[in-house]
Amino acid sequence: MQDWLVGAAQRENRVPVLTEEVFRQSLVVTELAFSRLLEWLDDGVDSHGETYVGMRNRLVVYFDRRNRLSADELADETLNRIARTLERDGRIETTPPARYCFVVARFVLLEDIRRDRLQVPLD
Repeated sequence: MQDWLVGAAQRENRVPVLTEEVFRQSLVVTELAFSRLLEWLDDGVDSHGETYVGMRNRLVVYFDRRNRLSADELADETLNRIARTLERDGRIETTPPARYCFVVARFVLLEDIRRDRLQVPLD
C-alpha cells in the first residue's frame, strides 16, 4: 500500500478500502478509441453510427432479458471495453463484430451478477 494512503488512513483512524474502480484502467473512452470502435462495427461501410446504435440496442435487450436493472450501463460498459481494446491493440480478429460484442457482454453480465451477490443489505 502506498505511504500516503497508509498515513491518511491512520490520521483519519479508518481502514482504506480498495474498490474495483481502483483496479480498472481508464474508465473514459478516448476519441481515438471511439472512432476505432465505429470503424470496426461498420466493417468497412460507413453507417454514420447506425451500426453502433443498433449494437447498443441489442446489448441493452440482452441484459434486460437477463433481468439486469442497469441494462443501459452494462451495454455501455461492454462497448467501452471493446473500444479500449481496439485503442490498445489496433484491431480485433473475431468476425462478425456482433459475436465478439456478445462474448464481452457475457463477461460483463457475470461480473454484474457477482457484484450483486457480494452486496449484503444492511437492514
